[in-house]
Amino acid sequence: MIKRPIVFATAVCLVTLFTMVFQPMPAVNAQTLDRIEANRAIFHQNFDEWIGIRKDGRAQAVLPPKDPEKVVYLTFDDGPDPKWTPLILDVLARYQAGATFFMIGYNAVSHPEVVREIASRGQTISVHGFNHVDLSGVGYTYFYNEVHDTELAIVEAFQGNPELIKQFGRCFRPPYGKKSDLLYANAEAMGYEVSMWNIDTQD
Repeated sequence: MIKRPIVFATAVCLVTLFTMVFQPMPAVNAQTLDRIEANRAIFHQNFDEWIGIRKDGRAQAVLPPKDPEKVVYLTFDDGPDPKWTPLILDVLARYQAGATFFMIGYNAVSHPEVVREIASRGQTISVHGFNHVDLSGVGYTYFYNEVHDTELAIVEAFQGNPELIKQFGRCFRPPYGKKSDLLYANAEAMGYEVSMWNIDTQD
């Protein structure tokens, strides 16, 4: 037979434990909601200035001094895109930053004006393949067509502006980051350097 004091003590422990684990959530009162809304309004009001993009189009008044020991190489893949690429170019200009745009050939054919805009604003253009397919296991002919057709699309976009050709770099970024010894050999045979990345923004 279980003694009553033991039963009572056990019940007290269980009630205490239940109370500690299953604490009711405090109700959100009107004052808390007002504070959240005020903070949200402040965030939206200052967001553009915090990231250095102002509604009047001016750059940040003060930029941090350049440090040659701290270098980040910015790259953008899969363009050119008529909506997003100009916005990226504006941000780069405001921060006096450079980047390399690895282009898909069929996008370059579709938007040659964006290709010209990238080059005319001093940014570098390179190759990401014409159809954005995995090229790590293909033969030289297939690889050559993917890379060469993209190069032609970029160069043709420069027609009438031959000075822009200096913004083209013979670098190749493998679609999906898929690489192999065969891919490196094919790129080398075409005089291209393979360019990878070490930080992916997952965008």
